[in-house]
Amino acid sequence: INNKQDLEKAALLYKDLALKQNSKAQYALGMLYLGTRLKETEAGSAKNWLEMASRNGNQKAKILLAREAAIKELKLSFIEP
Repeated sequence: INNKQDLEKAALLYKDLALKQNSKAQYALGMLYLGTRLKETEAGSAKNWLEMASRNGNQKAKILLAREAAIKELKLSFIEP
């Protein structure tokens, strides 16, 4: 996707499917928000879409969220005594 208009169109298409519990669209929308400078709508953040996708069985979302949690835990382990 090359320009902001295309990104916005893609986000609208993904959102329509994501709201119908399509885990692939939820994952794609989360990744779109995560990787772009599009403003997120009232519907939620990139992480919320990824969490929804994970709950709906999307393996890529589950892996990504697990990695994020592991990294967060690792950072904390260096900070805490």
